[in-house]
Amino acid sequence: MNFEKRVFDARKKLGLTQAQLGTLIGVDKSEISHYEQGRRTPKWPKLVLLADLFGTSVAELLAGEEVECSGLYWGCIETAPDILYIPHYYI
Repeated sequence: MNFEKRVFDARKKLGLTQAQLGTLIGVDKSEISHYEQGRRTPKWPKLVLLADLFGTSVAELLAGEEVECSGLYWGCIETAPDILYIPHYYI
């Protein structure tokens, strides 16, 4: 399952509309539509909010599975090759 499908499925599981989810993370419903269609990927702060709302990690939201983390900052910095490493000083 890809990122777009995970966002769509998680939103539906919570019973939220795109507009409601957008309000919760501070974006317009069209932005949520772009995420679900694979046109855009949320920036780090929105990814953290989405993962928190969906009860998962950013790694799992992006990769579809839990990846091994270094635990250096914020409890977990993703180190999988397909996930962008973001040093803590940029967060």
